[in-house]
Formats: sequence, structure tokens, C-alpha cells
Amino acid sequence: MRKLHLFLSCVVFLFIGVVAYAQNINVSGTVTDAQTGEGVPFASIQVRGTMTGTSTDADGNYTISVPKNATLVFSSIGYINQEAEVGGRTTINILLAPDTESLDELVVVAYGVAKRESVTGSVSTVKNESIAQRPLTNVTNVLEGAVTGVLTTGGGDPGGGQTIRIRGVGSVTGENSPLYIIDGVPFSGYISDLNPNDIESLTVLKDATSAALYGNRASNGVIMITTKRGKSDKVGLSVSVNQGFYNRAIPEYDKVSAQEFMQVFFDGYVNNLQSNSNMTREAAINDVRTNLFTYIGQYNIFNVPTESLYDSNGTFNSSAQILPGYDDLNWWDYVMRTGYRQDYNVNGSGASDKSNYFFSVGYTDEQGQTINSDMTRWTGRANVSVTPVKWLRAGVNINSAIHTENYRSSGTAYANTLYQA
Repeated sequence: MRKLHLFLSCVVFLFIGVVAYAQNINVSGTVTDAQTGEGVPFASIQVRGTMTGTSTDADGNYTISVPKNATLVFSSIGYINQEAEVGGRTTINILLAPDTESLDELVVVAYGVAKRESVTGSVSTVKNESIAQRPLTNVTNVLEGAVTGVLTTGGGDPGGGQTIRIRGVGSVTGENSPLYIIDGVPFSGYISDLNPNDIESLTVLKDATSAALYGNRASNGVIMITTKRGKSDKVGLSVSVNQGFYNRAIPEYDKVSAQEFMQVFFDGYVNNLQSNSNMTREAAINDVRTNLFTYIGQYNIFNVPTESLYDSNGTFNSSAQILPGYDDLNWWDYVMRTGYRQDYNVNGSGASDKSNYFFSVGYTDEQGQTINSDMTRWTGRANVSVTPVKWLRAGVNINSAIHTENYRSSGTAYANTLYQA
């Protein structure tokens, strides 16, 4: 009886396996270039939603076993993906159309404008669509995390820009900043005067080949900025308003209390005397107990005498309490605040067969997290071009800015936040 059950089970499982296998069919065909009519070699054919797939041979032919109701996805580099439902068919021929959009993309290079497929140098471009997605105050912030081979570092001041290094540092003592080109003209002014909302594209020329036109000035790379201009034959008017608050991205560090500070300060002076004056620990403790407030030039704000603040081991008196009236020891609340940013922009544009124009007015106000750190900027731009006849083109491109900044000083001598506030 057990042998019979085992035999029947094997028959059932074998039958199920045959049925499952019988649901797949062999599909074959050719993948062809829609323009040239030639086979597309090594194109990918994959069953949508699965890991099952194959590729064409050198002539564009393929064969694959798939379910009757599957959907095949045909793809190859430089072509637009195409899908086809099997529907029980055993022969499926596909025409793949070349993806001309990426090949025909125009990029700004040193000699003007060229198709990306014809550019042999190292060039990266950030378009207006990417710029508009972020609330930016400084044009250099556009490159932050957006272009490979470009290192950006910034101090975090309101309206502060980034220090740009293209493919590393080229000189130890010389200049390492890239050359800025705005609408074909070298720019040596203050880059923060530019309004990011006026930028159409930003192109980074990284190597000597792409930046050859500018000679040794381009030894640290070139950043080419193209501003907006009129494109449509309809008059356009755009108004944008951005407001926001910002704070620390990570929680503030835990700070010591006044009593804990006195202990840390005491230990620091003791260690200094031991290291630099060759005192024993006992002698250093006695010296600091007697002269601590002479060293720091401050007063004793505790309710115990100076000589009783520390015991013979240099431990702070746990019963010492701060005298009434000294309630301003938490300096953080007096120098920090929630940052606030507001940005308003109005621009208009238009174009015809013989002219195009773009104008904009912008106002940015950014209040930093540290009191007395802020930035305000008014900007205006007019970009007008006229072509009365085919051989003559005239225009004007004007940018104006009123820029005011208050920010913390750099360097260790002025790093104290209380000093800056």
C-alpha cells in the first residue's frame, strides 16, 4: 500500500511539472535599427517584472522561452526602450528607434555651443530645471553635489558661497579658483551678486582640451554661466515667492554646567602647570586654588570663599551654589536664533524673429542662526538682443546688485561666538 501511494505521488508531481513547463513557449525574432534597417547586436530582451532575459547575437537575432501572456522589454544603449506583449506569438520582430534626445543635447563650451556627442573634453552641465528645484542664495551652491570631480566647501554664513576646486588643488601657494565666464565674458567680480534664478545653465569645463581657449587663466578649470533670455513669441511674466526657516541639522552638543565648567577649568590649569612649570600635582593644585581668579581675571560668583571652592585633591565643592543675580550664564539663548530666509523674484521675457528680451528683479533676505549674521540683496538684470538684418546683431546684457552682509569673522582669534554677537 505504501508503494502504491508513493508511485501515485510521483505521477502527480511529474504531471504538474509537465503542465507548468508546457505554459512556456519559445519566442524568436530580430531586433532591428529603425533608421538603418540593420540588426542591433547584443540588445537586451527581458520579461517585464522578472529576472528572465536574453540578448541578441551579432546580427540582432534572439530566442527566448517565456510564458504565453508575458511582456517583453527590448532595450539597448542609444535606443529608446520598447515593450511587446507575447500573446501566444512565437515570432516577434522589433524596430528600435535611436534615442536622439541625449545625442542632440546642446552644451556650452569655450568656443560657443556644441552637441554633446561632438564634445571630446570633460564637460558637465547643470540645467535650469535642476537649479529651480532648490532654494539657492549663491550661484556656487548649484554645484554642490551636482557635478563629479568638483569639490565644494563652504562656511555656512548667510548668502555665503562655496569654495570651488575642480579636480583637486593645482597649486600650494598660487590661485586655485576656477575662471568664471558669464555669457562669454570673463567675470572677476563678486559671484554672490548673481541671482541663481537668472541662470539658464551652468557648465563646468574640467580639462585642458575643453578650456583651451582661455589659456593659463583656465588652469584651474572654467565655470561657464549662461543667463536666461527670451525664447517664446508670447510675452511671459513670472512671479516667485519663497520663505522658509532653518535650524541645526543635528542636535546641539551637551554643554557643561557652571559647576562642571569650574572643575574642567581647574584641571586644565593644573595640567598646564605640571607640564610647563615642572610642578608636582600637589603644588599645582595649591597654586591654582590660591590664584585661579587671578589667572582668569574674573570674580567668584559662588556662595563659598575662593579658598573653599576646591579641596586638597582639586575637587570642586559640591555644596557651592551660584549667587543670586547671575542668571545669564546660558549664553546660547543670547546669541542663537532660528534662521529665516525669504526670496522674491519677478521676471518677464519674450521673443520674435528679430529680437528677444529678458528682465528680472529679485530680493533676498537671509537671517543666520547666529545673531548679527545676515544678508540682504537686491538684483536686477536686463538681457536684450536685436537682429535687424542677418549680418548684424546687437544687444545689451546688464546685471546690477546691492549686496549687504554681516557675518562672523574667520580665524581662531575671532571664533568666539559671544564676541561676534
